[in-house]
Amino acid sequence: RTLRTLKMGGNLLGDNKVVRGALCTLVRTAPSRVHSRDSAPAGGTPSKGAVASRPPALRTLHLAGNNLGARTAAPLAAALAESALTELDLSWNLLLAAGVEALALALQTKASSLQTLKLGWNGAGPKGGLALGAMLSANSTLTSLDVQHNNLDGVAAAVIAQAVQHDNRSLRTLELSHNPLGRKGTSLLMASLADNVELTSVGLQHTMAGLDGVRDKMANGEATGAGASLDFDAENPEGEYAL
Repeated sequence: RTLRTLKMGGNLLGDNKVVRGALCTLVRTAPSRVHSRDSAPAGGTPSKGAVASRPPALRTLHLAGNNLGARTAAPLAAALAESALTELDLSWNLLLAAGVEALALALQTKASSLQTLKLGWNGAGPKGGLALGAMLSANSTLTSLDVQHNNLDGVAAAVIAQAVQHDNRSLRTLELSHNPLGRKGTSLLMASLADNVELTSVGLQHTMAGLDGVRDKMANGEATGAGASLDFDAENPEGEYAL
């Protein structure tokens, strides 16, 4: 039997070399060095070192809440080009801008079977948002992308809106809730939906306030709950947050 689904959320695996190596090995679908009957001459034995393809392995990998960090995201992103994964959950992993950029670049420039990607609560910030927008303009396999609670700003929203409006026709679900996109960024995204008939679900809850507006309200004690969570600092996550 072949392992198809692995759920390891909430284990706090951390950012270390052993974990990175193990995850990349699990994700990759490499050919097995075995003798193949098809490579054997009639009445003979298989040629030495003949390669037979191993059937596609892991399809679903859930790793939310493991503090994997940006250094794990980079090799994992590279491994996606050699994997059969269709669903990957990396929410709550302190990937930050660098980690999200690595994943976005891999999905932008390399072939991948990935259809569902969850990156919520990773502190992607404006830079990570720009990388996600560029990825959506080029990627044609993702059908669901969740990047809620990532401090994406209005500029990132504009780039994502451009991709949704003019380039991407594979995406069916896009979750951008609880990002400080601002009124202009949210409006651009809403306008882009008129030209994209493929999207069936879009999350834009609590996005109208920009970063500055949310911080001003927090300073005045006016923002609580979802609004206050927009100020989550993934680089300094210690402390108490009203979620």
